[in-house]
Amino acid sequence: MTPYTLTFSFSGYQAIQPAKPLPGPEIDIQFSNLETSIASIIAAVGQVRRADGAIQNASVTFDSLDPQLAAIIGGTNEITVPDLSDTAFSTQVEAEVGVSNDKIMTPLRSAQAITAQRPFASQGQAQAGVDNSTVMTPLRTKDALDALRALSSQVQAEAASNNTTVMTPLRTKQQIDEIRTANSATAELTYGSIGANSASVQSVSVPGAQVGDGVVIGLPAAGINAGLVATAWVSAEGSVTLRLTNVTGAAITPAVATYRLTAIRF
Repeated sequence: MTPYTLTFSFSGYQAIQPAKPLPGPEIDIQFSNLETSIASIIAAVGQVRRADGAIQNASVTFDSLDPQLAAIIGGTNEITVPDLSDTAFSTQVEAEVGVSNDKIMTPLRSAQAITAQRPFASQGQAQAGVDNSTVMTPLRTKDALDALRALSSQVQAEAASNNTTVMTPLRTKQQIDEIRTANSATAELTYGSIGANSASVQSVSVPGAQVGDGVVIGLPAAGINAGLVATAWVSAEGSVTLRLTNVTGAAITPAVATYRLTAIRF
């Protein structure tokens, strides 16, 4: 900033030469000096004051603070928790009651307030399903569902007699496998000549087949000879017997063919 300094004594000039007018060049010099000084002052004020009259942002530094305030801040440029009185912070009781409006909350006190105002449901409360003052979490919701509609066990699914548990895709498959099983195998069979009014049998391994299962016979594409009747049954666990009976008065020799035998449990 450029201060104004008077460089000509106009009163002294008039005292010496009262009849003469003031010297114009000297007046111009003084006005020029005033203009320079005023412009410098305006520029200096503009550095600390905004157009709206407020102090410029970031113009107040730590060094410009009052010594007492600087001592409180402690050179960290921020007020820390130790600088505040213990009474400025809420107690756990004050946080949980939630009526004070002149205390500082910490993260711990906030958590305690939330817990007190809306506690989480216990597993027992979730499973009982009667409490209306606690908060359900995903885990507690699962606990409630499990208690109200438990999942079926494999034994329950296969027995198909329970009406209080929930089936899953796995249990459904296990139930179907248990009560609607179908075990199948193919085999090329050679019977040879079958006499009139006689029968011939062949056994085929069908893993999983059990005595009492129904058997579906898959005949070859060409079928079987006229006069032959095919029947099949599970003769032992894992074994199906296929019998061809000749109901005519002459011997029949069936062609060697591939048969599919399927044991079904109803």
